[in-house]
Amino acid sequence: IKLFTHAELIEKKGSIGNFDIKVKTGDETLPLHIGAFIVNTGFEDYTPETGEYGFGKFDNVITLPQFNRLIDNPGKDLIFKGKKIQTIAYIYCVGSRQDEEGENKYCSRNCCTSAIHSAIRAKNKFRNITNLHYNRGIRTYGKQELLYDESSKNGDIYLQFSLENIPQIEQKGNRTFIKVKDILTAGRELEAEADLIVLVTGMVPRQNESLVHLLKLPVGRDKFFNEIHMKLRPVETVMDGVFIAGTCQSPKNILETLNSSMAAAAKANSVLTKGEISLEPTLAMVNPAACIFCDQCFAACQFDAITESDYEGRKVAKIIESNCKGCGMCTPVCPTDAIDLSGFTNAQIEGMIDALAE
Repeated sequence: IKLFTHAELIEKKGSIGNFDIKVKTGDETLPLHIGAFIVNTGFEDYTPETGEYGFGKFDNVITLPQFNRLIDNPGKDLIFKGKKIQTIAYIYCVGSRQDEEGENKYCSRNCCTSAIHSAIRAKNKFRNITNLHYNRGIRTYGKQELLYDESSKNGDIYLQFSLENIPQIEQKGNRTFIKVKDILTAGRELEAEADLIVLVTGMVPRQNESLVHLLKLPVGRDKFFNEIHMKLRPVETVMDGVFIAGTCQSPKNILETLNSSMAAAAKANSVLTKGEISLEPTLAMVNPAACIFCDQCFAACQFDAITESDYEGRKVAKIIESNCKGCGMCTPVCPTDAIDLSGFTNAQIEGMIDALAE
Protein backbone atom coordinates (compact mmCIF):
# COMPACT_ATOMS: atom_id res chain seq x y z
CA ILE A 1 0.00 0.00 0.00
CA LYS A 2 1.34 3.40 -1.00
CA LEU A 3 -0.13 6.40 0.79
CA PHE A 4 0.22 9.89 -0.67
CA THR A 5 -0.86 12.85 1.47
CA HIS A 6 -1.77 16.24 0.01
CA ALA A 7 -1.93 14.54 -3.39
CA GLU A 8 -3.86 15.60 -6.47
CA LEU A 9 -4.88 13.58 -9.51
CA ILE A 10 -3.89 15.67 -12.53
CA GLU A 11 -4.16 13.25 -15.47
CA LYS A 12 -6.02 10.04 -16.35
CA LYS A 13 -5.92 7.88 -19.48
CA GLY A 14 -7.05 4.38 -20.33
CA SER A 15 -9.92 2.20 -19.18
CA ILE A 16 -10.88 -0.24 -16.44
CA GLY A 17 -7.98 -2.48 -15.47
CA ASN A 18 -5.56 -0.37 -17.50
CA PHE A 19 -5.48 3.23 -16.26
CA ASP A 20 -2.38 5.41 -16.58
CA ILE A 21 -2.54 8.34 -14.19
CA LYS A 22 -0.36 11.13 -12.87
CA VAL A 23 -0.49 12.19 -9.23
CA LYS A 24 1.04 15.43 -8.01
CA THR A 25 2.49 15.36 -4.48
CA GLY A 26 4.19 18.61 -3.57
CA ASP A 27 6.72 19.43 -6.29
CA GLU A 28 6.83 15.84 -7.58
CA THR A 29 4.60 14.29 -10.26
CA LEU A 30 4.32 10.50 -10.12
CA PRO A 31 3.19 8.35 -13.08
CA LEU A 32 1.19 5.33 -11.88
CA HIS A 33 -0.52 2.36 -13.52
CA ILE A 34 -3.72 1.24 -11.79
CA GLY A 35 -6.79 -0.87 -12.41
CA ALA A 36 -9.61 1.05 -10.73
CA PHE A 37 -10.55 4.14 -8.73
CA ILE A 38 -12.42 4.25 -5.42
CA VAL A 39 -13.52 7.81 -4.81
CA ASN A 40 -13.98 8.52 -1.10
CA THR A 41 -13.36 12.24 -0.83
CA GLY A 42 -15.68 12.96 2.10
CA PHE A 43 -17.77 16.04 2.80
CA GLU A 44 -17.63 19.57 4.17
CA ASP A 45 -19.48 20.96 7.16
CA TYR A 46 -22.15 23.47 6.24
CA THR A 47 -21.11 27.03 7.08
CA PRO A 48 -24.10 29.16 8.07
CA GLU A 49 -24.58 32.49 6.37
CA THR A 50 -23.95 35.63 8.37
CA GLY A 51 -27.07 36.33 10.39
CA GLU A 52 -28.46 32.79 10.04
CA TYR A 53 -29.73 32.06 13.55
CA GLY A 54 -27.44 34.86 14.73
CA PHE A 55 -24.27 33.27 13.34
CA GLY A 56 -21.53 35.85 12.86
CA LYS A 57 -23.80 38.41 14.52
CA PHE A 58 -23.83 37.21 18.12
CA ASP A 59 -20.59 36.11 19.81
CA ASN A 60 -22.16 33.15 21.59
CA VAL A 61 -23.52 31.45 18.43
CA ILE A 62 -21.21 28.69 17.16
CA THR A 63 -21.44 25.54 15.02
CA LEU A 64 -21.42 21.96 16.28
CA PRO A 65 -17.84 21.24 15.08
CA GLN A 66 -16.68 24.33 17.00
CA PHE A 67 -18.60 23.14 20.06
CA ASN A 68 -16.97 19.70 19.90
CA ARG A 69 -13.55 21.32 20.00
CA LEU A 70 -14.68 23.47 22.92
CA ILE A 71 -15.79 20.56 25.13
CA ASP A 72 -12.50 18.75 24.49
CA ASN A 73 -10.81 21.34 26.71
CA PRO A 74 -9.95 20.19 30.25
CA GLY A 75 -11.59 21.69 33.32
CA LYS A 76 -14.59 21.21 35.58
CA ASP A 77 -16.51 24.11 34.05
CA LEU A 78 -17.36 24.87 30.43
CA ILE A 79 -15.87 28.26 29.63
CA PHE A 80 -16.46 30.20 26.41
CA LYS A 81 -14.83 33.58 25.88
CA GLY A 82 -14.28 33.95 29.60
CA LYS A 83 -17.90 33.22 30.51
CA LYS A 84 -19.09 30.15 32.38
CA ILE A 85 -21.62 28.22 30.30
CA GLN A 86 -24.56 26.50 31.98
CA THR A 87 -27.47 26.55 29.49
CA ILE A 88 -26.77 25.35 25.95
CA ALA A 89 -29.32 25.59 23.13
CA TYR A 90 -28.88 23.31 20.11
CA ILE A 91 -30.69 24.33 16.90
CA TYR A 92 -31.04 21.39 14.52
CA CYS A 93 -31.21 21.08 10.71
CA VAL A 94 -29.04 24.12 10.00
CA GLY A 95 -28.02 23.63 6.37
CA SER A 96 -30.26 20.58 5.87
CA ARG A 97 -33.94 20.03 5.01
CA GLN A 98 -34.13 23.58 3.71
CA ASP A 99 -37.20 25.19 2.21
CA GLU A 100 -37.84 25.91 -1.47
CA GLU A 101 -35.29 28.73 -1.53
CA GLY A 102 -32.48 26.61 -0.08
CA GLU A 103 -30.24 24.21 -1.99
CA ASN A 104 -29.86 21.46 0.63
CA LYS A 105 -33.25 19.79 0.81
CA TYR A 106 -31.87 16.46 2.01
CA CYS A 107 -31.47 15.20 5.59
CA SER A 108 -27.82 14.92 6.64
CA ARG A 109 -28.65 11.84 8.73
CA ASN A 110 -25.84 12.14 11.29
CA CYS A 111 -26.61 15.59 12.75
CA CYS A 112 -29.19 14.52 15.35
CA THR A 113 -26.94 11.77 16.66
CA SER A 114 -23.87 14.01 16.70
CA ALA A 115 -25.64 16.79 18.58
CA ILE A 116 -27.13 14.45 21.17
CA HIS A 117 -23.79 12.69 21.65
CA SER A 118 -22.08 16.06 22.19
CA ALA A 119 -24.80 17.12 24.64
CA ILE A 120 -24.28 13.93 26.65
CA ARG A 121 -20.52 14.51 26.71
CA ALA A 122 -20.99 18.08 27.93
CA LYS A 123 -23.48 16.97 30.59
CA ASN A 124 -21.21 14.22 31.88
CA LYS A 125 -18.02 16.28 31.82
CA PHE A 126 -19.07 19.67 33.18
CA ARG A 127 -21.13 20.76 36.19
CA ASN A 128 -24.65 22.20 36.09
CA ILE A 129 -25.21 21.91 32.32
CA THR A 130 -28.73 22.30 30.92
CA ASN A 131 -29.30 21.18 27.32
CA LEU A 132 -32.15 22.57 25.21
CA HIS A 133 -32.70 20.82 21.86
CA TYR A 134 -34.64 22.82 19.25
CA ASN A 135 -35.38 20.23 16.57
CA ARG A 136 -37.63 19.39 13.62
CA GLY A 137 -38.09 15.76 14.62
CA ILE A 138 -35.26 13.63 16.02
CA ARG A 139 -33.79 11.07 13.60
CA THR A 140 -31.55 8.86 15.74
CA TYR A 141 -32.32 5.66 13.86
CA GLY A 142 -31.18 2.15 14.79
CA LYS A 143 -28.92 1.72 17.82
CA GLN A 144 -28.43 5.48 17.92
CA GLU A 145 -31.84 5.61 19.63
CA LEU A 146 -29.99 4.59 22.81
CA LEU A 147 -28.25 7.98 22.82
CA TYR A 148 -31.61 9.72 22.53
CA ASP A 149 -32.87 7.67 25.48
CA GLU A 150 -29.79 8.49 27.56
CA SER A 151 -30.14 12.19 26.76
CA SER A 152 -33.80 12.16 27.84
CA LYS A 153 -32.95 10.41 31.10
CA ASN A 154 -30.25 13.04 31.70
CA GLY A 155 -32.99 15.67 31.75
CA ASP A 156 -32.37 17.26 28.36
CA ILE A 157 -35.33 19.29 27.10
CA TYR A 158 -36.63 18.82 23.53
CA LEU A 159 -38.67 21.44 21.71
CA GLN A 160 -39.89 20.91 18.16
CA PHE A 161 -40.38 23.60 15.53
CA SER A 162 -41.39 23.82 11.87
CA LEU A 163 -39.89 25.78 8.98
CA GLU A 164 -42.83 28.17 9.18
CA ASN A 165 -41.90 29.07 12.77
CA ILE A 166 -38.15 28.76 13.22
CA PRO A 167 -36.52 29.79 16.53
CA GLN A 168 -36.02 33.53 16.93
CA ILE A 169 -32.86 34.69 18.67
CA GLU A 170 -32.69 38.02 20.44
CA GLN A 171 -30.11 39.67 22.64
CA LYS A 172 -31.15 41.90 25.52
CA GLY A 173 -28.05 43.53 26.90
CA ASN A 174 -25.56 40.73 27.49
CA ARG A 175 -28.26 38.04 27.68
CA THR A 176 -29.46 35.85 24.80
CA PHE A 177 -33.03 34.58 24.49
CA ILE A 178 -34.59 32.04 22.11
CA LYS A 179 -38.29 32.16 21.34
CA VAL A 180 -40.10 29.33 19.54
CA LYS A 181 -43.57 27.91 18.94
CA ASP A 182 -43.25 24.38 20.29
CA ILE A 183 -45.16 21.72 18.33
CA LEU A 184 -44.95 19.29 21.27
CA THR A 185 -46.98 21.67 23.46
CA ALA A 186 -49.62 22.39 20.79
CA GLY A 187 -47.88 25.44 19.39
CA ARG A 188 -47.29 27.18 22.70
CA GLU A 189 -44.79 30.04 22.41
CA LEU A 190 -41.86 29.42 24.73
CA GLU A 191 -38.90 31.63 25.52
CA ALA A 192 -35.68 30.52 27.18
CA GLU A 193 -32.35 32.12 28.00
CA ALA A 194 -29.18 30.43 26.71
CA ASP A 195 -25.54 31.08 27.51
CA LEU A 196 -24.40 29.36 24.30
CA ILE A 197 -26.20 28.54 21.04
CA VAL A 198 -24.91 25.62 19.00
CA LEU A 199 -25.99 25.36 15.36
CA VAL A 200 -26.20 21.69 14.38
CA THR A 201 -24.84 21.95 10.84
CA GLY A 202 -25.30 19.31 8.17
CA MET A 203 -23.11 17.80 5.48
CA VAL A 204 -22.53 19.47 2.12
CA PRO A 205 -20.60 18.05 -0.86
CA ARG A 206 -16.88 18.76 -1.01
CA GLN A 207 -15.74 20.85 -3.96
CA ASN A 208 -14.19 18.38 -6.44
CA GLU A 209 -14.56 20.02 -9.85
CA SER A 210 -11.20 18.83 -11.21
CA LEU A 211 -11.85 15.25 -10.06
CA VAL A 212 -15.35 15.32 -11.55
CA HIS A 213 -13.88 16.43 -14.88
CA LEU A 214 -11.06 13.86 -14.92
CA LEU A 215 -13.09 10.83 -13.83
CA LYS A 216 -16.37 11.90 -15.51
CA LEU A 217 -18.14 11.44 -12.18
CA PRO A 218 -21.94 11.76 -12.33
CA VAL A 219 -23.28 14.42 -9.97
CA GLY A 220 -26.84 14.40 -8.67
CA ARG A 221 -29.22 17.27 -7.96
CA ASP A 222 -27.93 17.39 -4.39
CA LYS A 223 -24.35 17.81 -5.76
CA PHE A 224 -23.20 14.48 -4.28
CA PHE A 225 -21.83 11.76 -6.61
CA ASN A 226 -24.40 9.40 -8.11
CA GLU A 227 -24.34 5.61 -8.14
CA ILE A 228 -25.98 3.58 -10.93
CA HIS A 229 -28.69 2.13 -8.67
CA MET A 230 -29.00 2.60 -4.92
CA LYS A 231 -30.06 -1.03 -4.35
CA LEU A 232 -28.67 -3.11 -7.22
CA ARG A 233 -25.37 -1.29 -7.91
CA PRO A 234 -24.85 1.01 -4.92
CA VAL A 235 -21.12 1.79 -5.31
CA GLU A 236 -20.71 1.69 -9.10
CA THR A 237 -20.80 4.68 -11.43
CA VAL A 238 -21.56 4.81 -15.14
CA MET A 239 -17.78 4.92 -15.68
CA ASP A 240 -16.42 1.37 -15.56
CA GLY A 241 -13.59 1.12 -13.05
CA VAL A 242 -14.69 4.17 -11.05
CA PHE A 243 -16.40 3.36 -7.75
CA ILE A 244 -17.70 5.70 -5.05
CA ALA A 245 -18.00 5.27 -1.30
CA GLY A 246 -18.57 7.21 1.88
CA THR A 247 -19.95 10.69 2.26
CA CYS A 248 -18.94 11.90 -1.21
CA GLN A 249 -21.96 9.83 -2.31
CA SER A 250 -24.49 11.03 0.28
CA PRO A 251 -24.64 11.93 3.98
CA LYS A 252 -23.73 8.88 6.06
CA ASN A 253 -22.70 8.00 9.58
CA ILE A 254 -19.44 6.17 10.33
CA LEU A 255 -20.88 2.65 10.09
CA GLU A 256 -22.58 3.39 6.76
CA THR A 257 -19.36 4.93 5.45
CA LEU A 258 -17.35 1.84 6.43
CA ASN A 259 -19.91 -0.49 4.86
CA SER A 260 -19.94 1.38 1.54
CA SER A 261 -16.14 1.61 1.52
CA MET A 262 -15.77 -2.13 2.03
CA ALA A 263 -18.39 -2.74 -0.65
CA ALA A 264 -16.47 -0.57 -3.12
CA ALA A 265 -13.18 -2.33 -2.31
CA ALA A 266 -14.83 -5.74 -2.73
CA LYS A 267 -16.44 -4.70 -6.01
CA ALA A 268 -13.16 -3.36 -7.41
CA ASN A 269 -11.38 -6.55 -6.38
CA SER A 270 -14.04 -8.81 -7.90
CA VAL A 271 -13.83 -6.96 -11.23
CA LEU A 272 -10.03 -6.80 -11.46
CA THR A 273 -9.37 -10.40 -10.41
CA LYS A 274 -11.58 -11.75 -13.22
CA GLY A 275 -8.98 -10.91 -15.83
CA GLU A 276 -11.68 -10.01 -18.35
CA ILE A 277 -14.87 -7.97 -18.51
CA SER A 278 -18.13 -8.42 -20.41
CA LEU A 279 -19.04 -5.64 -22.84
CA GLU A 280 -22.45 -4.46 -23.91
CA PRO A 281 -23.43 -5.71 -27.39
CA THR A 282 -24.27 -2.21 -28.61
CA LEU A 283 -21.00 -0.35 -29.20
CA ALA A 284 -19.91 2.41 -31.53
CA MET A 285 -17.85 1.46 -34.62
CA VAL A 286 -15.63 3.72 -36.72
CA ASN A 287 -15.10 3.29 -40.46
CA PRO A 288 -11.47 4.53 -40.69
CA ALA A 289 -11.69 4.99 -44.46
CA ALA A 290 -14.44 7.59 -44.02
CA CYS A 291 -13.08 9.29 -40.88
CA ILE A 292 -11.54 12.74 -41.38
CA PHE A 293 -10.62 13.18 -37.68
CA CYS A 294 -12.62 16.37 -37.16
CA ASP A 295 -12.73 16.03 -33.34
CA GLN A 296 -16.51 16.43 -33.12
CA CYS A 297 -17.00 12.92 -31.76
CA PHE A 298 -14.43 13.62 -29.02
CA ALA A 299 -16.48 16.58 -27.80
CA ALA A 300 -19.76 14.62 -27.92
CA CYS A 301 -18.50 11.55 -26.00
CA GLN A 302 -19.02 11.79 -22.23
CA PHE A 303 -17.23 8.55 -21.41
CA ASP A 304 -13.69 9.03 -22.79
CA ALA A 305 -14.45 6.21 -25.23
CA ILE A 306 -12.79 7.75 -28.29
CA THR A 307 -9.09 8.08 -28.92
CA GLU A 308 -6.90 8.82 -31.92
CA SER A 309 -5.22 6.18 -34.02
CA ASP A 310 -3.23 5.88 -37.25
CA TYR A 311 -4.76 4.52 -40.46
CA GLU A 312 -2.80 4.50 -43.70
CA GLY A 313 -0.56 7.33 -42.54
CA ARG A 314 -3.27 9.64 -41.22
CA LYS A 315 -5.04 10.17 -37.92
CA VAL A 316 -8.50 8.69 -37.41
CA ALA A 317 -10.84 8.18 -34.46
CA LYS A 318 -10.83 4.84 -32.66
CA ILE A 319 -13.38 3.47 -30.16
CA ILE A 320 -12.15 2.26 -26.74
CA GLU A 321 -14.64 -0.57 -26.41
CA SER A 322 -14.21 -1.00 -22.65
CA ASN A 323 -15.35 2.62 -22.15
CA CYS A 324 -18.08 2.79 -24.77
CA LYS A 325 -21.68 2.73 -23.48
CA GLY A 326 -23.38 2.61 -26.85
CA CYS A 327 -25.23 5.86 -26.13
CA GLY A 328 -25.02 6.97 -29.77
CA MET A 329 -24.06 10.58 -29.04
CA CYS A 330 -21.11 10.38 -31.42
CA THR A 331 -23.00 9.09 -34.46
CA PRO A 332 -25.15 12.14 -35.39
CA VAL A 333 -22.29 14.65 -35.06
CA CYS A 334 -20.01 12.85 -37.54
CA PRO A 335 -20.06 14.86 -40.79
CA THR A 336 -18.97 11.89 -42.93
CA ASP A 337 -21.17 9.18 -41.32
CA ALA A 338 -18.03 7.33 -40.29
CA ILE A 339 -19.49 6.16 -36.95
CA ASP A 340 -22.26 3.60 -36.50
CA LEU A 341 -23.71 1.65 -33.60
CA SER A 342 -23.48 -2.12 -33.89
CA GLY A 343 -27.01 -3.39 -34.43
CA PHE A 344 -28.22 0.07 -35.37
CA THR A 345 -26.29 0.96 -38.52
CA ASN A 346 -27.88 3.16 -41.16
CA ALA A 347 -28.41 0.16 -43.42
CA GLN A 348 -30.09 -1.81 -40.64
CA ILE A 349 -32.39 1.06 -39.64
CA GLU A 350 -33.32 1.69 -43.28
CA GLY A 351 -34.01 -2.04 -43.68
CA MET A 352 -36.39 -1.91 -40.70
CA ILE A 353 -38.21 1.07 -42.19
CA ASP A 354 -38.54 -0.67 -45.56
CA ALA A 355 -39.87 -3.81 -43.89
CA LEU A 356 -42.40 -1.77 -41.95
CA ALA A 357 -43.50 0.07 -45.10
CA GLU A 358 -44.08 -3.22 -46.92
